[in-house]
Amino acid sequence: MNLWHIFQFFLMNVFSVWTHNLKFQVVSEKKTLVIFTALLILISCSPVRKVAKTYVEDTPGLTLLVLKPAFVYKTSLKDYEIEGADTLSESELDSVLYYNSLFLKEIDDSVFIERHVRGYVQELRKLGFEVYRDQEFDTFMSLGKEGYIINLAQISLEEYVYAYVTDAMIMQEVVSVSGIDLNALNIDTWFEFNSVNLEESESKVFYVSDYIFDDLNGRFIAPLFSADVKYEFTIDTIKIDTLYSYMWEMGAIYAGYTNDYFLNKHIRKLLPETGQQDMYFHYDRKENRLRLAGDFERFIEIKDNN
Repeated sequence: MNLWHIFQFFLMNVFSVWTHNLKFQVVSEKKTLVIFTALLILISCSPVRKVAKTYVEDTPGLTLLVLKPAFVYKTSLKDYEIEGADTLSESELDSVLYYNSLFLKEIDDSVFIERHVRGYVQELRKLGFEVYRDQEFDTFMSLGKEGYIINLAQISLEEYVYAYVTDAMIMQEVVSVSGIDLNALNIDTWFEFNSVNLEESESKVFYVSDYIFDDLNGRFIAPLFSADVKYEFTIDTIKIDTLYSYMWEMGAIYAGYTNDYFLNKHIRKLLPETGQQDMYFHYDRKENRLRLAGDFERFIEIKDNN
């Protein structure tokens, strides 16, 4: 049994005793404070957090070259709105859907991509990476430093309608509302990571998906002593400038995912036998805090099955 397993066993027992005592209300505030303090000390001293702390404090030490795509793939999923859609060829239908779209035809690809990449690059630099853009390719290659070429290989947009549903408990009954259609956009992005000047070459492909839809503000109205419940709402439709700002924010978030990939790789390399292989950590730069990442707070690796 290594030190990490001993730590886990001790932590579980301390927590079990604490919750048991809370249940029977026999723990004083002073004892509770002592237990919490002990827990915090133990957690802060865990091997994983020690290794993660060295990664954060020393900065990643990697040089990155970020490449951007030439255009955005755009698809409308509103073929049901097109009369006679089943009589059109695939290319004809795509053209009709594009010119009947609310957003796709209004989006400037160059602005859309540049906002996304700038948000991505700016956050990477704040996280401590030395970052170069595609126009600095020759400079990056001449450095001879350990690093990665990160290619935003593809960005795809899908325009569709999101069926909004909500419910609430009113007067001991569940009241549901449906049939409210919101305009929505799904954004899929593929990243390619290729190592440069590292002892062990590495090539990875990652996928991530996000969405944005009309902002709905609503509330249930239930007059006193009346069973006539109403749902009042207003809809703020997506604006193109809002979408551009959203892409900047997504770029910053994906920079965090990029940093998390290198962070977790660092942890697994230095602590291969800690039993943490299935745990994935996220570093919050703004709060300077390490925590477990949620299932949807990371890149999805696309693995080659061949």
